[in-house]
Amino acid sequence: MLSFYKNSLVVITILFIFLPGCAYLLGPEEGGFAPPPGSATPYVIFTNPANGMANVQRTGAFMVQVEFSQEMNPGSVILQITTGGAPVSGSIYWVGTKMMQFIPHTILLPNTTYECTITAGRSSSGFPLTPLPLTWKFTTGF
Repeated sequence: MLSFYKNSLVVITILFIFLPGCAYLLGPEEGGFAPPPGSATPYVIFTNPANGMANVQRTGAFMVQVEFSQEMNPGSVILQITTGGAPVSGSIYWVGTKMMQFIPHTILLPNTTYECTITAGRSSSGFPLTPLPLTWKFTTGF
């Protein structure tokens, strides 16, 4: 019984730590882009870090996450992370086909603005991601 409470506390802690950094960018849930009724157009549900987020942790298990409204064709999605116009080296991983993660190869610079841009993407059904390009920014802390 003690392990149940311990596990529940871990889950609650994770929710309080990570959910505030998430932001709905374009989903109709937040008054953003809404595909036409009956449309199969995919869109971004949320990003982490959120657009405009400041003091983003730059060490540890840092990653950029993007969740899509539909299953995507992972090979079709192009995400680039830059700072000052220079690309940030990293690897892209997929959790299923709706969640994309970018993990940088090095620790991010302190007090620096990073720009994330998705320039292409298609759902597993072949419908294009809308709208494109999609850009958001965040700034690291010290």
